[in-house]
Parts: sequence; structure tokens; C-alpha cells
Amino acid sequence: MDLMVGEQLNLPRAARVAASVNTAGADAIYVPWKTKYTYWTARPQTIIRQNFDPLWFSFRTTPPDPA
Repeated sequence: MDLMVGEQLNLPRAARVAASVNTAGADAIYVPWKTKYTYWTARPQTIIRQNFDPLWFSFRTTPPDPA
């Protein structure tokens, strides 16, 4: 906002700049999560529990997202 005021942008140009910044921010949040769920791979903890030992637990907790 300070830069828009400092550059003395008119209302349509300031609105366009604000929209572009917000779109870039939304894309920065959306794309990594979309990629995580598109290329979801099984974690070693999941394979061990499903195929070998259902009572096995890791020392570290496993988050529910495919990071």
C-alpha cells in the first residue's frame, strides 16, 4: 500500500496491482498443495503398517499430508 501511495497510482492501476499481488499469493499457496496431492507417494510408515506389522509405530509422528 505504501508503494502504491508513493508512486501515486490512480485507482484502476492500484486495483490491478493489488489484484496481481493477491493472485500471486493465492498461487503460492495452491501450487505446492496441488503438487503434494498429485504426486502422492506412500510413506515408509504406511507401507510397514499395511504390509508387515500393523502395530508398528514410529518415534516421530507422521503428519497427515503427503509432504
